[in-house]
Amino acid sequence: MNKKDGIYFLSVPLTFLLSFYIINDWILALLISLFAGSMTFWVLKNKKIDKNFYHQIEIIYEFTNFMNVQMLSTPNVYEGYQAIEAYLSNEFQGLSGDEFTTQVEDIANNFPLIGFQLYANTLTLYTNNGGDFYKLTKAPSDLCQKTKVHYLQLKKKKKVKLFELFVLYFLWIFVLVFLKIGLGQYFEKMLDNPICKLSLALMLIIGLYSFAKLWITFYQNKIRGL
Repeated sequence: MNKKDGIYFLSVPLTFLLSFYIINDWILALLISLFAGSMTFWVLKNKKIDKNFYHQIEIIYEFTNFMNVQMLSTPNVYEGYQAIEAYLSNEFQGLSGDEFTTQVEDIANNFPLIGFQLYANTLTLYTNNGGDFYKLTKAPSDLCQKTKVHYLQLKKKKKVKLFELFVLYFLWIFVLVFLKIGLGQYFEKMLDNPICKLSLALMLIIGLYSFAKLWITFYQNKIRGL
């Protein structure tokens, strides 16, 4: 977890303060804030997975682009790789000539990207049998490029929906606070009833879960090309 991710854990004290203000019970407020902490870990776990996933999309996008351009000047895939190695990510550094295509296939098998797995298999096919490099690699190469495009398009659409749902969520919080202020003593009398208090706490927990699920959905992606 990096320092920026630490900001997410501000949700724990904020949840405690908000819950205590609304239900006026520090034990329930503490339980709700602990639940918020567990939801935060859940969100950050999915954020890390998504970040790693996009990193994989980026590096295979670079590799296939650089490789395709370099193969214009050489018929040998390893010679093409050597010319672009300095521009590639760490995952593609130090590959050997004798096992180059096998090593690329091993990298591809560790990535959940069908387009790159097909591209790696095509490199092996071209190395063993020859042929027209660009005709052989066109389909898997296009799939690798489109995977990044679809990812970015999906993220853009999700950001719009995320903002809209954020507004609705915070309006819901505002309504609860407004009821607390507006109803005054009547609201306090409601809290004297354990069932009302527990119902309100349950409502806050469900709201937190929905909020966390919203974030997690933002970090989960179904991309064509996988």
